[in-house]
Amino acid sequence: MSAGAWAQLEKSRYDTFNSFTNDPALILLLIGVIMFIMSAFGCVGSLRENICLLKTFCLMTAAVFVGELTAGSFTISLSNRLEEELVEDLYNAIQLYGAEKKFTDDIDYVQKRFECCGAKSYDDWQLNKLYNCSANFPSRCGVPTSCCKLDNSPTCGYQTRINGVSIKNRKKSRDSFKIALCYKQ
Repeated sequence: MSAGAWAQLEKSRYDTFNSFTNDPALILLLIGVIMFIMSAFGCVGSLRENICLLKTFCLMTAAVFVGELTAGSFTISLSNRLEEELVEDLYNAIQLYGAEKKFTDDIDYVQKRFECCGAKSYDDWQLNKLYNCSANFPSRCGVPTSCCKLDNSPTCGYQTRINGVSIKNRKKSRDSFKIALCYKQ
């Protein structure tokens, strides 16, 4: 129950990835409440030797077991769709990076926290207006500062993808930038 309550309170920090933060927190909270009530039936039923409460406890335990099997099968069957949705949310956030502070802060947090750059590749920053190679900005063909490992100056990620030379192909860049992906398959 406390994990669900904590997740529900923290979810506002990650509104960018809305489809993944609302439901799991509420589900955890609901499961916690159900388990608390179920445990109370079991404890009170065994202490008072109340057959009705013990039968209710057994039925609830069986229902939880069936629910776990159902949730597990749904999770397995929907995992590809959830992965696609996550990547799509990351791409959308990358496109809005720099335009809206909320998206900028969320992406910077994710990239710093998980030491990654981009959704599937650091080349995903081509989708962003500021880092697109056809843009007329100093940051063109670059990546955000949150992709930098060593140098956190505002210009550390500028022009790191110029002329098709990627971060992976340059020794200095490999040491200086996070080339891990935020979404790992």
